[in-house]
Amino acid sequence: MRLEPSGTGNSAGSLTDMSLARWSADLCAAGEALAGDTPLILLACRAGALLAARALADGLTADRLLLLQPVTGGKEYLRQARTRRMIQDKLTGDPPETHPREIEGQVLAEALLADLEAARLPDAPPIADTRIIQCSFNEKPVKEYADLLSRWNLPADSLRALVHEPFWLPHSPGAYAALAAAIVEEMTA
Repeated sequence: MRLEPSGTGNSAGSLTDMSLARWSADLCAAGEALAGDTPLILLACRAGALLAARALADGLTADRLLLLQPVTGGKEYLRQARTRRMIQDKLTGDPPETHPREIEGQVLAEALLADLEAARLPDAPPIADTRIIQCSFNEKPVKEYADLLSRWNLPADSLRALVHEPFWLPHSPGAYAALAAAIVEEMTA
């Protein structure tokens, strides 16, 4: 199941009215609806790691947490998003007018923006069976993920590094196949 939290995708609500607490409640409700004989595996990409950790802290029960290129802190994620926007604006030479709470092309609610600013992955792993997929240019864990493995006391094989061509080389659809295969392997291991 692919969750579209309130105010996103085809879900009801407006993004300008959302908070991490609301999205956590959505994720917890989805987890309850799926509870049964089949293991529940959460796959969280980038800032979704912050939401998954919040939902697990709020009572969601899952058997495995698979983090794909996770954001470890909301403040850093927002800084990166704003930096990407500044670079894009410089490249186009014609920066559009934006809202002060615009991130990645979306205007966020004040509460959601404040929640993201304060969010960070917890000091202990949300659940014991936590795995991380890192997409990078070599197999060595980036510092933030090495720190996360250490902080969470996870074995080194809890992190899988997928090595890709640098972004300035031609884009290769083959990288997607490797990523999909890694996700399936980590979910079924």
